[in-house]
Amino acid sequence: MSTLTKVLEKNVAEIEKNADMKEGRFRLGHHLMPPVGWLNDPNGLCWYKGKYHVFFQYAPFDVEGGLKFWGHYTSVDLVDWKYEGTALYPDSPYDCHGVYSGSALVEDEKMHLFFTGNVKITLMKEGKPAHFMWKVKMESISEIRKKSFLLKNIRKILHVISGILKSGKKITDTI
Repeated sequence: MSTLTKVLEKNVAEIEKNADMKEGRFRLGHHLMPPVGWLNDPNGLCWYKGKYHVFFQYAPFDVEGGLKFWGHYTSVDLVDWKYEGTALYPDSPYDCHGVYSGSALVEDEKMHLFFTGNVKITLMKEGKPAHFMWKVKMESISEIRKKSFLLKNIRKILHVISGILKSGKKITDTI
């Protein structure tokens, strides 16, 4: 586990521990929602080891969006849901601006999560952010294995970074 992952885990756990998951005035009664922050799309809906799983993209630090993570709920009956915590963190150079949309595949008693890592370095003159397709293996509800790349446009990104550095600018000034 990287230092960044540890820092993100600690900060997310701190704000989630203060969240009112049951009685809050604005808590929804029949819909899933994150403990805090901004909710986006559901991802990776599947049946795995006797439970339904729903992952969702959310921003725990900002109710208007921001750094995207994946939260995780489970259920045995699709009525009562248990929040399992944050499943995926934007903790690498290739998903540092967010863990974006994806899916799940259960095969051979293992769950495979697929997601798009977002990096907001402008590519060429197109003005588009860089995206990387990731795969994560999950062997138990609490154990997510190392991320691995499926697809990446690293050559374009390295070319852009090289040009930025040669120009004397800081990479952070271009993001």
